[in-house]
Amino acid sequence: MMTMHGGKGMGKLTSDCTADVLSFRALLTLLLIMGGSPGSGFAQQSQKDFAPLEKAALDELHETNTPGAAVAVVSGDRIVYDLARFAIAFMNGGKIDGRQVLSPAVIAMMSTPHADILGENPSGWPRNSNYGYGLIIQNYRGVRMVWHGGSIAGFGAMFVMAPQQRFAVIILCNKTARWMFQTAEKAMEIMLPLDADAEALPKQSLPMSAAEKASYVGKYMRPGTERPETAEIFLKADQLYLRAYGFEQAITKVGANSFSVTAPGYRGPWRFKLLQGVTGKAEYLCFSLGIMKRVQNQ
Repeated sequence: MMTMHGGKGMGKLTSDCTADVLSFRALLTLLLIMGGSPGSGFAQQSQKDFAPLEKAALDELHETNTPGAAVAVVSGDRIVYDLARFAIAFMNGGKIDGRQVLSPAVIAMMSTPHADILGENPSGWPRNSNYGYGLIIQNYRGVRMVWHGGSIAGFGAMFVMAPQQRFAVIILCNKTARWMFQTAEKAMEIMLPLDADAEALPKQSLPMSAAEKASYVGKYMRPGTERPETAEIFLKADQLYLRAYGFEQAITKVGANSFSVTAPGYRGPWRFKLLQGVTGKAEYLCFSLGIMKRVQNQ
C-alpha cells in the first residue's frame, strides 16, 4: 500500500500492492485500488502523476465552499479499509485473503440490471444506466462500472468499481451530499483507458409546440421519509422553466422526452425525462435517481 498526503508520497509500497491511497486530512479521504496478483505492474502504476487528482478534489471541494479547517468525519482508515476489502472481494469472485466471503451468485445479482434509471445529475452520472441490487450499473466512457453514492447530514460518499479492470475508487467527504463525481472521474482518467469525454448536449433547444409545452406544465412530487421532494414546471414568456431543489432555470429540450437545465453552482447541466400518461400530459418527471409523479388537478 502506498499512502500519500496532499499528493506527495509519504508511505511505502508493500509487497501486496493492492491499493494506492491519497488522503486529504480534514477534507476528504480518497482510496484507489488496483487489483491483480502481488507485484503485477503496480510499481508502474504507482509512478503516475497524482497531482491532477489532488487538484480535482480540492477544486470540487472549494466549489461547495467546504472550509479547509473542517473536521473530517472519518478519523482515518477503518471505514475506508472495510470498503476497500469489500471492493477487493467483490472484484475477485468473492474471495479475499484466500477465503470465500461473498457468494459469486450474490455478486452477479448485485451487478445485473434490474431497473432502468431515466434521470441523471450534472456530472453525467448516471446516464443510460440501470439499477442492480444496491449498485448502479453504467457504461461510462467505454468502461463498465458499478457504483453508488451516499449522503447524510454532514457527510457524502462515492464508491466506484470497474470490475473488469479490477479498479475501485472510494471517496468519503465531510460535506452534505458531496458525491465527488469529478474527483472520481479524474482518478479513472489517470488509471483507466477511458474514451473521450461524455457526449455533449445540444446548445440550442429542440423545437416544441405550444401544446407540447402545455402538456409538461404542472407540479410533481416524490414522497420522502423526511420531507417530500417537489418540482414545478411552468411557462414564462413562452419559455418552460423548472423550479426544484432551490433553483429556477430555463428548460432545454435535448431529445425525445429528454430535457436539461443548468443549475447554479454546478459545472454541467442536469438532464431529466418527462414521461406521458394516458391523458397526454406528462405524468412523471424522472430526475437524477428519483421519479416524481404529477400532482393531480394540475
